[in-house]
This record gives sequence, C-alpha cells and structure tokens, in this order.
Amino acid sequence: WSGYALQVQMFVQRVLTVYQQKVAQDRAEKLLHKFDEEHANQALLEKAQKNKNQIKKSPLLSTFQAEKEEVREQEKREEERLRAKREMKADEERFCEEAERACKEEERQRQREVEERKQRAHEERKRQEKAA
Repeated sequence: WSGYALQVQMFVQRVLTVYQQKVAQDRAEKLLHKFDEEHANQALLEKAQKNKNQIKKSPLLSTFQAEKEEVREQEKREEERLRAKREMKADEERFCEEAERACKEEERQRQREVEERKQRAHEERKRQEKAA
C-alpha cells in the first residue's frame, strides 16, 4: 500500500501545483488587464486635456469669447440707457406734479386774495352806508 499511497500523494501534489499555477496565471492576467485599462484611461485623460488646451488656444474660441464679452457690454450699455431714460421720465413726472401743485396753490392764493378783496369791499360798503 505504501507504493500506492505514495503515487496518490504525488498525484495530489501535481494537481495542487497545476491549480496553484493556474490561479497565479489568472491573477497575473487580471493584473495585466487592470494595468492596461488604467493605462488606456490615463491616455484618454491626457488626450482630453490636450484637446482642452488646444480649444483654449483656439482663435475661434478667443473670437467667440470676445464676441460674447462685446454682447455683454452692449447689454450693459442698453440697461444703463434704459435706467437713465426711466430716471428722466420719473424726474419729468415729478417736475410736472410739482408744477401742477404750484399752479393750484397760486390759484388758491389768488382766490383767497379775491375773496379778501370782496370781503374788504363789502365791509367798506357797509361802513359807507353806515356813515351815510
């Protein structure tokens, strides 16, 4: 039996060795695959960064940004013009209201003066009638 047990033990050892080699080979393949993926991702990132830098340097982009800035400036100027126009209109309305109030006040003052003159004239007539 000892010869048979030795053969079984050697067979088990060979199977175990083959299994260990297979596991090691699979692990190595996985690591290589992962390394390749990371390397590919890094290359893609570098390419994307390079493209981004090229776009930043692009004369078209510079022109676009300049035009965009010009549009913003025009919008600012238009807003300022409209604000000034609104302020002028508000000032004009305020001036008209003040002028109207002043005219009404002058008219009331004139009416008071007319009433006072009428009152004095009436009182003067009464005095003259009493004196006569």
